[in-house]
Amino acid sequence: MANQILVNPWPLMGVDFTERAELINGSIALAGAAVATGEPLNWSNLVTGVGYNDTNLCGYGNSQLAPGIVLNNATALVTAFSGSGTTVTATAANNFFVGQSISFLGNTSTLGLLLNGKSAVVATRSASQFTFASTATGTGTGEVGLVVGASAEPVNILAPNGPNLTAPVTAVSAASGIITVTAVNQFLPGASVQFINPTGALLIALAANGATYSVIQSTGTAFTIASALTGATGTASAIGANCPQPYQIDFWSANDSGYTYSYSPATGVLFVQQGGAAINAPSANLPAAAYPAGVLADTVRFSAAFRKG
Repeated sequence: MANQILVNPWPLMGVDFTERAELINGSIALAGAAVATGEPLNWSNLVTGVGYNDTNLCGYGNSQLAPGIVLNNATALVTAFSGSGTTVTATAANNFFVGQSISFLGNTSTLGLLLNGKSAVVATRSASQFTFASTATGTGTGEVGLVVGASAEPVNILAPNGPNLTAPVTAVSAASGIITVTAVNQFLPGASVQFINPTGALLIALAANGATYSVIQSTGTAFTIASALTGATGTASAIGANCPQPYQIDFWSANDSGYTYSYSPATGVLFVQQGGAAINAPSANLPAAAYPAGVLADTVRFSAAFRKG
C-alpha cells in the first residue's frame, strides 16, 4: 500500500478554476501491495509531476513535456535495493538528479522496510539506478516500493476543510511506528486530529503539547496515524477535521490495462478492480497481495472537482 497523488505540471495546467469549482487533473502513482480496505488517498498531500511510468503525457514521446523539455517524473518505482553498510543502491528507472532530496514509502523488502518514511539525498545516478548514503542493510530483492522526489512542488487545494469532528477513543495500540486508534469516527485520510482528556500512557503521550497527527486510513470504527510512541492503552476524545474532499471525481486507465479504478468517498480510498470470475459478473476488488505488473505499468489518471472556498 503506497501512493502519491500527482498534479499535472505546467504547461498542462493541472489546476483550473470555474465560477464555483477548483478542478485538479493528474495521476496516481501506485506501489507496494493492494489491501482489502483500499488505497487511502490524502488530498492534503499533492505535488506536481507525473508517474514513474508516464512517458508520453503530451504525445511527444520519450518523456518529453514539450519538444526538448524532459518530464520531471517526481516518482520512481524501485525493483531492488542493495546495501553496503554505508551506501544503498536502488534499482529504478528514474530521472532524479545528484543532490536531490527523496523519500520512501510502500517498500516491502527487508531493507526497504527500514527506509519507509525516511529521507535521503541522491549521491549518484544513472537512468536505471541511483545511490544514497545509508547504513541500512538486508535483503532488497523483489521490491515494489515508491520513491518521491522532494523537488516536486506542493499543490494546496483552496477548498475549505470539513467541519469539526469528535470521536470517542476506546483503545489504542502501537506497532512498527503505526498507532491504531479504536474509535467510531468520520475521519478520512489526511484529516488532522488531536487527542484530549486522555487516560493511559500512550494516549497521554500522544496528547502532549497539543500535538497534531495526520490520519493515514480509517475504517469508520478505527483509524491509523504515524508515531514511534508506545505505551499502555486508554481512552480519550479525538478531535479534528477532514482535509478538502472532491465532490466529483473520475479515475481511468490511460493504458487500456483492463483494470478499473473506483473511489469510495465514504472512506477516501481507491480500489483497484478487475473483471468478475464469471461472464457479466461485477468487477472485483484486488485481493490483499502485491500489485500485479499490469497495475504497476498502468498510468492511472484522475479528474477531480472541489468546492471553491
